[in-house]
Amino acid sequence: MSKLLLKDQPLIVLPALAVKVGVNGALFLQQLHYWLEKSVNVQDGYTWVYNTNQQWLQQFPFWSLSTIQRIISKLEKEGLIIKGKYNRSKFNNTVWYRIDYKKLEELMPSDEFEELEDVNLTEGESQIEAAEPVTVKASLTETTAENTNQIKREEDAHDAYVQTLEAAFIARRNRGVYPSASDLKHMYEVAKSEIPVEEALSGLQEAFDHYVPKYSGDTIRAFAYIKQHLFHKHYVTSQRTLASQ
Repeated sequence: MSKLLLKDQPLIVLPALAVKVGVNGALFLQQLHYWLEKSVNVQDGYTWVYNTNQQWLQQFPFWSLSTIQRIISKLEKEGLIIKGKYNRSKFNNTVWYRIDYKKLEELMPSDEFEELEDVNLTEGESQIEAAEPVTVKASLTETTAENTNQIKREEDAHDAYVQTLEAAFIARRNRGVYPSASDLKHMYEVAKSEIPVEEALSGLQEAFDHYVPKYSGDTIRAFAYIKQHLFHKHYVTSQRTLASQ
């Protein structure tokens, strides 16, 4: 494990690390290390954390989404973080991350690290005593109530949601036994929306029941039509609710 990273709960970083990767990069690496210490997600012999950019945004509310994306991209180019994709569904684009601890150690030899402890860290015109860790006042490691295990539960819920839609769609379409890749993509978009599964199933049946063929043999063949119907119905319902309030 790298001595440049701490296990304490408050989000703090060592100036020695900030000198090498910048304060923003150091903050992100420290937070990623915090979650890696808690993660039970092991793939290819490494521990991983998987968060979306929005979930990282919740942990760093003082950054914009574009800033987080730039920080991740920079650290990846420097080889300090590794990206992976181990999602069970190929339509789930959640990215997995781990730290390349060996690369991090190569970034600063131990003798250089000890020398830095006796000097000041200068950034612009401000100085921070290198002997003191840089601390972000709020304990940002706990800003989200759920850890990566919660994210896994959410992924499982999406899979179950899609399987329910898939069975209902195939049964009503009465054609084929498997949905297409495009159908699955649209099903996952519905699963990740705010539409409850019961409402989605009801809307699916409604779409088939009220479909008006344009010619003989015309029928609903793609789930894209169902998704459009569900989203429109949900939007109209929500607008009516707002209007009544």
